[in-house]
Amino acid sequence: EDLDEVWNADEWEDFTFTKLGIEKGTYPSPAARDVLARGRSFLTGGLIEAGISTQVVYPRPDVPQTVIRDPLGRFISWGQAKKAL
Repeated sequence: EDLDEVWNADEWEDFTFTKLGIEKGTYPSPAARDVLARGRSFLTGGLIEAGISTQVVYPRPDVPQTVIRDPLGRFISWGQAKKAL
């Protein structure tokens, strides 16, 4: 289980830019890049503290898919995981 897998998702990138107030589609300044790096670490820590985890599963051979689980091990959506933050 590795929450870094969530970083590969477009939804995670959109969420972090929005949550940190950085406009997507523009080249961020050095200060904004620093905020983005620190903010991603902070948001990942929030997910860990909430007991959210990810797991890579293979619904078909050679087709990896990242799933998100709540603290009880149930599959949840990215929208539900965001509510933990």
